[in-house]
Amino acid sequence: MQQNLLQFDFSPWLIIVCLLLAAGGTYLLYGKDTKWGKVLHYSLIGMRFVCLFILALLLLGPILNQVKNTIEKPTWVIALDNSTSIIEAVDSVALYATISQIIELKKDFESNDYIVDFRSFDSKIEESQDIQFDQPVTNLNTFIKEVNSSYEGRNLAGLVLVSDGIYNQGISPLFTKYQFPIHTIGIGDTTLQKDLYIQELKYNKISYQGNDFPIAATIGNKGYVGRANLVLAQNGKVITTKSIELKSNQPIHQVEFLVEATNSGLQKYSVSISEQSAENNISNNIKSAYIDIIEGKERILLIASAPHPDIKAIGKSINTKNNYELITYIPSIGQSPPEGKFDLVIYHGLPDRSQLYAQSIRATYAKNVPYLIISRIPKDYRRLNNSTDYLSIKKLGNDNDKVTASINVDFTNFTLSDNLRDLLPSLPPLEVPYADIDVSQGSSTLLYQQLGSVVTENPMLQLSTTGEIRSAIFIGEGIWRWRLHEYNLRGNNEGFDELMLKLIQYLSTKVDKRKFKCSPIKNEVTTNETVVFETEIYNDLYELVFDKEIDLTLTNREGESLKYNYVNAKDNSRYKINGLSDGIYQYRATTNIEGKSQSVSGELLISEQQIESLNTTANFDLLSKLALRNNGTFHSARQFPTKDQLESNPSKGVIHSAETFDSLINFEWLFVFLILLLGIEWFSRKYNGAY
Repeated sequence: MQQNLLQFDFSPWLIIVCLLLAAGGTYLLYGKDTKWGKVLHYSLIGMRFVCLFILALLLLGPILNQVKNTIEKPTWVIALDNSTSIIEAVDSVALYATISQIIELKKDFESNDYIVDFRSFDSKIEESQDIQFDQPVTNLNTFIKEVNSSYEGRNLAGLVLVSDGIYNQGISPLFTKYQFPIHTIGIGDTTLQKDLYIQELKYNKISYQGNDFPIAATIGNKGYVGRANLVLAQNGKVITTKSIELKSNQPIHQVEFLVEATNSGLQKYSVSISEQSAENNISNNIKSAYIDIIEGKERILLIASAPHPDIKAIGKSINTKNNYELITYIPSIGQSPPEGKFDLVIYHGLPDRSQLYAQSIRATYAKNVPYLIISRIPKDYRRLNNSTDYLSIKKLGNDNDKVTASINVDFTNFTLSDNLRDLLPSLPPLEVPYADIDVSQGSSTLLYQQLGSVVTENPMLQLSTTGEIRSAIFIGEGIWRWRLHEYNLRGNNEGFDELMLKLIQYLSTKVDKRKFKCSPIKNEVTTNETVVFETEIYNDLYELVFDKEIDLTLTNREGESLKYNYVNAKDNSRYKINGLSDGIYQYRATTNIEGKSQSVSGELLISEQQIESLNTTANFDLLSKLALRNNGTFHSARQFPTKDQLESNPSKGVIHSAETFDSLINFEWLFVFLILLLGIEWFSRKYNGAY
């Protein structure tokens, strides 16, 4: 339905003037007697009058106000829970009978002038054959919130939720009340079934070759009494077996296995429990743990000129990670030099007046070992300046400054958490030399010195890469105070540990100079996630190149291979793979760069989510409360409701009005009409001999 109204920039009374002008102009041309008949004469008068009137009217700037009313039909959302717990607990015949009833309900609504949005918890359903009961988790609260958000401001008649009422992710949907009615239809079996299952496995994701590590299994028991066997297997090979006593009054059992780390790399350890009589759900009788067995720890050497509280603070941060081994060497107290290779060297309080620093730094360069210098306030800055080619201290006097740390917002080598960013301004000041500090363009500043409220250009923490060696220099006396202050402030040392560990991880990681890089963004994903490979290809100038063909092969532990082929594009350097089953995969990617074959390889872990199989007992009580709280009704799938039972108060269409303003002079059809009218008039006059 549309309403039109003509408005003017000037007074509407001027329309009378337009009429008089049109009449006067017409009279000047047709006021005399003519030689043609009256019918033609009055027709020509009418055409000329209309044309002159419209042209005069356009001078008043008329605006056409159009109001268009549309009616939005009410919408019903019918949602079907498509989680795996449905097909594990519901008979297939009963399930598809319910789906047929949903289709009939949808048709019934549509025949009564409703719009119906039939969907599962993750997508819209076009046909009943499209339904796949494959969702590994159920979050009822998030789904209902998404419906509420999608139909905000729209004519939503209500939500019909067909579910077993089981949710295993997010909060309870009963915490929120909605403005639209929610009707629930319960599907599944509410009878508490006997079940024996592995609830969870607890383990460390990293262990070291040759060490023993624990795997703790939590066993859930619903209704069984007697004995059951637990089997621990590594990559399908049985390692050990344990027996547990099942008791009716003990629903949870804890069993721990102590395993020796033998083979290196990702290893799959599976714990399974023997099937019991009359046990319907056996998919939850096995659970797997994936553990990365590392050949050895990274060795870090800390050389100090003298004992100092900083050494203890740094050591505590490093020792929070099992993959680091810290060796402290203080020659001034008579310690013997450590032997072996090191992945990182930390120099504390150096250089000093002895030759220890010079000898150590030369050895570091010779062995291509990355290093970190934590400089106290030295008396001889020449030695410190000679130790590096990217930082130079010019002393301005004998005084020292007390400064706090300020993060360089343009630093991109690695990221710092918001927790650490919030912590740094509150940390106590450190003592630094009163000096100008010059840095080279090839290095990068992580922390600047802040004097009061002024952030200076002097660095507190400077990083650099020379060839394949990464190094850093920290300038400041008393870093140990930072760790104590954070514990006093927050009760933990998370921020200080993060700063030290990320710095150590960055320095000890070798610079990757490969021309071909291809690896998954996440090395560990679940079966319902997409595996995404990121690809980078460089030329001799280390410029990114594109449109190269890449062959990718994934091989599982059984030796089965999956082959893929793709081209890295400038606007998309990622390749996605779906549908991989759980397990450990070896991946190998190859390409051709300037006539030479390049390849990379690595490991990928796909783990299976078994949340849905832990509980398959339908929760109709939750569905009933959800419907009652939101002005709806609860029904069982065995007594499937009709449209009339759900539609207690029929919803009506909502009228939406859209108003537009457009100048009449913008309508092209009006000018076509004027030209046509004047053309007919001109032709009629000429045809009848008038000039």
